[in-house]
Amino acid sequence: MESKRQQKYNKLIQKEIGEIFQKEAKHLLGNSFVTVSRVMVSPDLGLARIYLSFLLEKDKPVFDKINDKK
Repeated sequence: MESKRQQKYNKLIQKEIGEIFQKEAKHLLGNSFVTVSRVMVSPDLGLARIYLSFLLEKDKPVFDKINDKK
């Protein structure tokens, strides 16, 4: 069971990461679409697991494009 604090940070991180993908999607991903489907932070807020949902492009998987931009 997640605490209220964890739930608050889950929502905040999901919103912020979603906005980053929305602003940078054209530049980073072309016509691909990425959704932040879920975020789970650890009880001490030291780690966050972010779940992404991809609508893939035909020429190259989106995940490969994200890794190429590092």
